[in-house]
Amino acid sequence: MYRIITSIIIFSSLFAQNRNGTTSANFIEIDVGSAASAMGGAYVCMTHDVTSIYWNPANIVYLNQNELLLIHEPWIAETNRYIIASAIKIDNANSVGISLNYLDYGSIEVTNIENQDGTGEYYHPKEYSIGLSYAKKFVNWFSFGTSVKYISSKIWHSSAGAAAIDLGVLINTPFLSMTDAQKDGIRIGMSISNYGTKIKYGGIDLLNPIDISSEYGNYGNVEGQFKTQGWELPLLFRIGLSAKPWVSQTSELILAVDAIHSNNNSEYLNLGSQFTFAPSARTKFYLRSGLKGIFMVDGEFGPAFGAGMKYQLKSGEGIKLDYCYRTIWTFDNTHNYTLSLTF
Repeated sequence: MYRIITSIIIFSSLFAQNRNGTTSANFIEIDVGSAASAMGGAYVCMTHDVTSIYWNPANIVYLNQNELLLIHEPWIAETNRYIIASAIKIDNANSVGISLNYLDYGSIEVTNIENQDGTGEYYHPKEYSIGLSYAKKFVNWFSFGTSVKYISSKIWHSSAGAAAIDLGVLINTPFLSMTDAQKDGIRIGMSISNYGTKIKYGGIDLLNPIDISSEYGNYGNVEGQFKTQGWELPLLFRIGLSAKPWVSQTSELILAVDAIHSNNNSEYLNLGSQFTFAPSARTKFYLRSGLKGIFMVDGEFGPAFGAGMKYQLKSGEGIKLDYCYRTIWTFDNTHNYTLSLTF
């Protein structure tokens, strides 16, 4: 365990240096899930849903049931995000997952120097990532997980692709447990997200006729091509703690804090809380709040709030509904709804 933790910290310090505005495909660092968003993104230690694939793939091994996640999220600047993910338990020590994260930028009118108000033609930029995840519980208090992803970006007739990997660990401890049970003690989670190849655009939009000489010969129809540089993916290193200062037979309170180091922004903290009330064995209600981007330079995020419920049928299948209201200073505030089915 010590070697794994040390390796993750050293690995992140080597590759996660702060270079603002130097990454591409930044949609893959947008928070995933209403529950996580309502907790301000302090979710690297949370094991309550399949969005763990994004936050920390090691967590999906602790899900009690198989789960299917469906998200449609109206995002800023009239964009829309769609997410489908599922986690399947192989046994009590192994789980696998699959995920699709799709961002639609809508229709944008084509303009050029001669037609500043538009040519009448439209293009539809879009980006997506698709990934496979695996998590293994080595002992009751330690798990490891990884995801491999393919990332694609398309702008008009130009496109780019990249491959990336996520790594994560989760450690359950009995420290400060209100019930002396290990599951109610402090949790420590760490993850590295989006370590991969550079993304480089190519396509017919980069073709341009070149006239290399205006005096000797006719070179006006020689085909040339702009050569673009490769852009790094947004690399994120997260380390977090969560604790349960209140635990009873019908309720519990979770407090969580994550520290994030990225290669395209300053270091910052995320804080979150979740109160769970379970009036019966098959019904749970959640209240959440959080704050994202504490100490972030020029941070754009304000407080977030949310609620949710889970209902399980006698046959074992269940449904989970979560909602988040998130404040963003420059853009409009967002509403996020998440539907999950357990089976």
